[in-house]
Amino acid sequence: PTLNWMPDDARKSFLGRDPTYKGGDVIGYTMNEKVSVFDKVMNIMQRKKCSIHELHMLIVWSEEWYNKGWGESQRVDKMLLDGFLGSKKTLSKVLTIKGAHHTFASDCGMLLPTWLTRPLQITGPACPHESAELAKELSHQFVGMLHKEAKASL
Repeated sequence: PTLNWMPDDARKSFLGRDPTYKGGDVIGYTMNEKVSVFDKVMNIMQRKKCSIHELHMLIVWSEEWYNKGWGESQRVDKMLLDGFLGSKKTLSKVLTIKGAHHTFASDCGMLLPTWLTRPLQITGPACPHESAELAKELSHQFVGMLHKEAKASL
């Protein structure tokens, strides 16, 4: 979801590896924009052969966001399948929490009663506490895999 709020140059760095992505006004970047400070930094990173994709990435979507295609969720999924997300040296995972709405990671769904949040569509059919617990568990598993990989490479 943060792709919708990323600065254009950061989004360009993230999605630019996907050869089918051409930028745009709704979500994306203008291909002919002036060179920003971020682009200058990215040029340095490219010369040093590193990029945002050299980072380990865990991307977790709510089912609502994924089904609506918000935040380029389906494109990011395809990037992972096509090998454009991450690198051979990094671990990247894209997961969707079933039954969760956009605000599943927000405290709103956990602080307010579900009899109020469901009709307002703040909370989806999934229990917000269970969705938050699942997101926490998935994050812990991901970090555990990174630790295991790090130990194996020593």
